[in-house]
Amino acid sequence: MTTAIAKGALALSPVLLAAGVASGAQSAPQMHAVHDDAGREYDAVEGHVRVPENRAKPGGRTIELAYLRVKSPAAEPGPPLVFLNGGPGQPATPIADDPSALGEWSELLARADVVFLDQRGIGRSTPSLELAFDESLPEDFFLDGEAARQYFLDAERRAREHFKAQGVDLSAYDVLANADDVDALRAALGVEQVDLLGYSFGTVLVTTVLRRHPEHVRRAVLVGTETVDEWGSLPTLLQTQIEKLSKLAAADPGVSHAVPNLAGLLEQVLAKLEREPLFVDVLDRRTGERVTLPLGRFGLEFLLRIDLGDGNDFPLFPALLWTLDQGRTDLVRPLLEKRYNQLARGVSAMADTMRASYGPAPWLRARIAAEREACGLHEAVNYFDLDLAEAWGVHPLGVLQEPFVCAVPALFVSGTLDSNAPPYQAEKLRYSFLDSAHLIVDWAGHEDLLPDPEVRHVIARFLAREDVRAARVERPPPRFVAIRKQE
Repeated sequence: MTTAIAKGALALSPVLLAAGVASGAQSAPQMHAVHDDAGREYDAVEGHVRVPENRAKPGGRTIELAYLRVKSPAAEPGPPLVFLNGGPGQPATPIADDPSALGEWSELLARADVVFLDQRGIGRSTPSLELAFDESLPEDFFLDGEAARQYFLDAERRAREHFKAQGVDLSAYDVLANADDVDALRAALGVEQVDLLGYSFGTVLVTTVLRRHPEHVRRAVLVGTETVDEWGSLPTLLQTQIEKLSKLAAADPGVSHAVPNLAGLLEQVLAKLEREPLFVDVLDRRTGERVTLPLGRFGLEFLLRIDLGDGNDFPLFPALLWTLDQGRTDLVRPLLEKRYNQLARGVSAMADTMRASYGPAPWLRARIAAEREACGLHEAVNYFDLDLAEAWGVHPLGVLQEPFVCAVPALFVSGTLDSNAPPYQAEKLRYSFLDSAHLIVDWAGHEDLLPDPEVRHVIARFLAREDVRAARVERPPPRFVAIRKQE
């Protein structure tokens, strides 16, 4: 999920490096060991690559890209695999520090080094464009959509003024610069070609690298594929997801006895909250005190929108709506508390300017507006992302709308319950590729694709040059959290 307020905003580190350092120059790498949850130990190289902040301004400021290169135990490893995380704004280096997360990469590490890159402006890269605020979210945020929007716009204005005062060229934090950074990393690694694995927004970045530097990419994997011409979400698409979940819930005996029509119950609960909000006690982790938040229609739309395409979370939806319809807040309380504390952490300028740099095109903005009433989540379909261009003074890069044809072999991975990046988006992009395969995983959502061991096995086979066009990954339909009426 991308919003103007980063989910994982970190404390500001406004360090700007000296000007005039050649692109791709490296500071001395640091060696250490990392471990996964199976007890495997890997050598890891922590390095930094200096690149121009704005390549259109020769001799200007430089910035540093941080990466962790986890070494493969293979006797003859293949080209390094560079992982480009999503968001935009999610760093990748923390994966190597987390034994459980690193364990998911063991099969890929068996064949090649994996390089976890923190893209410009995030994570361990400097400067950090994540600005923390020492404040709580307004108590009416989940009641009034316009109040929430104004809070976002004000936070973005404050962040924009802050970073401009620090000398940051916010116009340089776009997808084209990000793609050129990836090639600078490749050069700094001392290799002619790399493999790329992009997840979510990382697939937009992979596609842009392939536009600009195809000769330096051997193979590309795109998981949860987003495309520039499908920026954001169409209201009709999200309503389709709601109807799909409704039919799946109606076939689940654990919830169908109480919720025979999930889509209808959603409309009913939203209408109730519009007439009369519920009040929910949550813990403000900043102050350590409990606060009472009014939850209105907009607030529930916002909470549901965040998790609508996530197979780890939407199984709760029937029970959540059923309890809310009864006036109960026990299931919504932890969700509301989580988002209340997350959204107050601060602003990621990188996430916002990066997202604004690739859309939406005017025609897509018009279609989103025309479809507005088609989805029950009226105000939360695209959060406040449609305001990003105006808030930051960044506008879509027209070059990303131009057709291109790519000869680099590519593997697309999609889930049939992924409303963030549905399979048809990958198919549209796939038309531009001369050599590609598309693994469509039945019943998978957005965030449960890459962690799936069978999906990773297919990716490993593809990177080993195997033909995976007939590969299948079988998953069961989602199981919804059971409802017991006697409770």
